[in-house]
Amino acid sequence: GEGSSFIFSLPVSVPKEIEVMQKGYQQSSTWEAFENKMLGKTCLFVEDQVENHHLMKEFLNHLGFISTFVTTGMRALHLIKDKKKKFDLIITDLRMPRMNGKTLIQKIRTFEEKNHE
Repeated sequence: GEGSSFIFSLPVSVPKEIEVMQKGYQQSSTWEAFENKMLGKTCLFVEDQVENHHLMKEFLNHLGFISTFVTTGMRALHLIKDKKKKFDLIITDLRMPRMNGKTLIQKIRTFEEKNHE
């Protein structure tokens, strides 16, 4: 295949905390504050190439996410419609067989609009 590229940004407001230490001031790490904010958040990762699941599992676990991995858009849509799980973040491959990532996001948005009125 052609391989996969992952480019995404996570908009997060990170407070500029300053801790007073006995020997002076120490500014807390922005990355550490980001990790603390992500701790326990849920992520749905939709990717048809299982090999990519392993890489993202390491990355997401390191950030503190509780992650669910699926290989099809239909399975992802089923999990979202099931309502037993709520996801704070959804990361999807754009090129997948049967249902691509763009179609999946459109179906998720349509479902959420109908169910949040």
